[in-house]
Amino acid sequence: MAGLRGPAAEIAAIKKLGTTEDLANAMLARPELRAWSARAPWAVFSAGPVILLYALYMVACLILWAGWSTFLPQADSPFGASARGFANLYFQAGKYYYWAVPVLVGWWIDFIAVRQRVKVIWIAFSLLFVSSTGAAVRIHASHAKVQSSFAHISIDVDYWSLIQNARDGIPHATAILLFASLPYLLWRIQNKFSSAS
Repeated sequence: MAGLRGPAAEIAAIKKLGTTEDLANAMLARPELRAWSARAPWAVFSAGPVILLYALYMVACLILWAGWSTFLPQADSPFGASARGFANLYFQAGKYYYWAVPVLVGWWIDFIAVRQRVKVIWIAFSLLFVSSTGAAVRIHASHAKVQSSFAHISIDVDYWSLIQNARDGIPHATAILLFASLPYLLWRIQNKFSSAS
């Protein structure tokens, strides 16, 4: 191949290495070269969202604690206490972050799924889990009522409340599911239209 140029070099390379399809098949046959989402989708789309949800909700608790200790140190709980001015903006931003956590995790799932061309079953399972968990998560903060947790803030996931209070819980979980799956759905629609034309 040394000294060859243009089409002659291309023909010589194909004879020696094979076609691009042959090279792609050889790489796909080696599992160590495949992404974790292809090798172990059960881990990526079940354990991954759990870890990410937990980490992002811990950030929400940290935001709550920082605002509580800074703006309302005398209040038994930051919930229901009157905050004005910048303190009110701070708590509102924290509340919106708390509501956005499962949607952000859903977007992460969408990004991985689109990038790695993951089977729809894994995406659906993961997004259903994230949306139901997002609707079931409750943060409690009180000096009087929350004694055993760090900084009098606790977090729990109450799936049973979704069933008991289905009138509120199911629409909440459905809204999270719709917002969380939106990027993936838009990508599928765009893909369908681009392949049709």
